[in-house]
Amino acid sequence: NRNIETKIFQLENLSREHKLHKVDKETFETLREKYKEEKLVLEDERKDLVSGMKLWIQDLKLEKAELSVERKLNKGRYRSKEISEDDFKGIEKDFDLRSKKINSKINTLEKLTK
Repeated sequence: NRNIETKIFQLENLSREHKLHKVDKETFETLREKYKEEKLVLEDERKDLVSGMKLWIQDLKLEKAELSVERKLNKGRYRSKEISEDDFKGIEKDFDLRSKKINSKINTLEKLTK
């Protein structure tokens, strides 16, 4: 994003200098095209990155839903006495930790994609 802003600044500055006749027309045209191309490349890279992050967010949300199903199964196993209370609590701690990590990743990625 900062690189895109830099290219915009360079384009604006180049235009200003050209209007003040400090840069000749040929140099102006060459640099303007160069900066525009670089800006477009950076914008495309940013779009690709954002779409990749959005896909990652969807995967994480799916993982979170699967974790919820596993947690319910674990609770059912405990209630039916298939596993002991100690095992249940240990598994729940693991679920809590995994859930917090997933939520943290989702929050971070959502902030980055805005």
